[in-house]
Amino acid sequence: MLAERLHTLFREQGVTIASLLTAFEFIVLTIVLAIQTGSGGITPASAPPTPGYEGTVTDWVKKQLKTLAIWLETLARKATAALPGVIAAIILWFLKTAGSVAVWLAEHLWAAVLALVAAAAVYYRQR
Repeated sequence: MLAERLHTLFREQGVTIASLLTAFEFIVLTIVLAIQTGSGGITPASAPPTPGYEGTVTDWVKKQLKTLAIWLETLARKATAALPGVIAAIILWFLKTAGSVAVWLAEHLWAAVLALVAAAAVYYRQR
C-alpha cells in the first residue's frame, strides 16, 4: 500500500524536494480516503436536539463530544494501519490526544463553553 509506494518513490527518485512533496501528497490522500470510505460504524454528529428531545442540551453536547472521541480513535486505528512507521506514530499520537481532549471536554463542559467564548472573543476582536 502506502509504504510500498513511498519505498518505490524514494528508491527511484531519491530524497529530493519533489519526492518529499509527493510523499506528503500520498500521506494526505491516504488519510482523506480513510475518512471518505467510512467512519468504522461511527455516525457523524447529529443535529441539535429538537423540542421533542428528552434530555438537556448539555447531555446532547456531551454525547456529541464522546462520539467525536470514538470517531477520532477509529480514525487513529485506520491511519496506523495505512501509514508507515514514524508517520503513523505521529498521527496516532495526535488523534489519540485529540480524542482524550474531546472526552475531557465532555466531562468538564464548563471548559468547552469557556473555550468557545474565548475563541469568539478573539475572532470578533480581530475583525
